[in-house]
Amino acid sequence: MKRSLALLLLLGLVACVQAQPTAQDAANPSDIQVSTEELVVVEAAGPEIAAAGSGRVEIIGGSEAELREFVQRWFSNVYPGAPATDTMIYLGSLPQDPPLDLPMPEDARIIASITGHYIDMEVIFDTSLTSEEVKDFYRDALAAAGWEAPPEESQGGGFVPAGGQGFSLCLEDEASLYLTALDRPEAPTDVRLNLNTSTEGFECGRRGPEYYDRGGELIPSLETPAGVEMRGGGMSTGDNEADVSATLKTDVSVTELANHYYPQLEAAGWQMLDSASAGGAAWSTWSIEDDRGDVWGGTFVIIETPLADDARFALFRIAKADSGN
Repeated sequence: MKRSLALLLLLGLVACVQAQPTAQDAANPSDIQVSTEELVVVEAAGPEIAAAGSGRVEIIGGSEAELREFVQRWFSNVYPGAPATDTMIYLGSLPQDPPLDLPMPEDARIIASITGHYIDMEVIFDTSLTSEEVKDFYRDALAAAGWEAPPEESQGGGFVPAGGQGFSLCLEDEASLYLTALDRPEAPTDVRLNLNTSTEGFECGRRGPEYYDRGGELIPSLETPAGVEMRGGGMSTGDNEADVSATLKTDVSVTELANHYYPQLEAAGWQMLDSASAGGAAWSTWSIEDDRGDVWGGTFVIIETPLADDARFALFRIAKADSGN
């Protein structure tokens, strides 16, 4: 996310200032290289571009040379023992020699793409397609090439933003693709593609239950209501218990929020045992039997918090019935 934000900052200034090579670029040709070939400059790009989910992004002061130096430093591996991997940043275009060819929607406007560093390739682009249409596009377009959903054992969930939930596709044991698409009011859909040609450590390489704690498998993705902003969250999993949490910014009551999440739990196989609300809190208890015959209990809670009038805290905690938790 930090690196994507840096790209958007760089693009904003490039839109206003013609690209020129700097002494910093010449001094470090093998470290970080920024390519502006085939760059399509849009006058609206710049301070008006906001990173998805983080509000307005504004560049104050400085020159293009200083901004390029900042991005180069931002992407550079500076910690001891960091791999000596070159990073290429392409503004407004796909890499000249991508690790794998990926289809793009016809109206895609590429913001930037990156190769090297912590992933093999990342592409950031806008499209008029909705987030669901983007996901359908890639599922359909890549299915013919052998891409498919990760094995069930790798699935886990937790609280996710409305319209911004990502999904993964696997090309056997050859590559993994993670996609996020975020609908934005009165703006194109923000899409991020992350491609890795090694599946080791990723969802596509997880072929057995030893790769994912049992508790995490039973928690579904819980999408927030439209207009509700996620301000952070967490997840903890184990073989006998697991929990997910999120801080939400909204004026929606805790009862309405709870009633939004309950059908999602039921769709994942959880059965509600009891529910109630009072005094700025809503809670419920749940039960499910997994495919091994073990019974799990869950507690779902949403409360108003003292942080602000529009702050809510949500928690879903589960434990195996005989675990003693």
